[in-house]
Amino acid sequence: MLPEIKLSDGRTAKFVRKPKAADASKAVRIAGARGNEIDRNAALLAQIVEIDGQKQVMEDMLNLNLDDFGELNEVLQFGRWEAAPKKAEGEGTEDGGEEENFTQE
Repeated sequence: MLPEIKLSDGRTAKFVRKPKAADASKAVRIAGARGNEIDRNAALLAQIVEIDGQKQVMEDMLNLNLDDFGELNEVLQFGRWEAAPKKAEGEGTEDGGEEENFTQE
């Protein structure tokens, strides 16, 4: 099963397939001559990820929260193609409670 990632805005991003070399080639063309690595990765992700069942384009991926984009990109870059096991209630902290999310403002 391919990974699904819950985005910070509540939507679900689902990898619909693993990328192929042709997808990488197309991503370079989509990003264009001035495109950087982020643009190319966004173009590649757009070809293999659907958000809430909807196909995406490069600009959609570039408009994601940076943490969400990073999480999707991590799957792409490090080949984490197996769906992560879902954590049980209270799992993930030493005391079994909820993890706190701290953000800088």
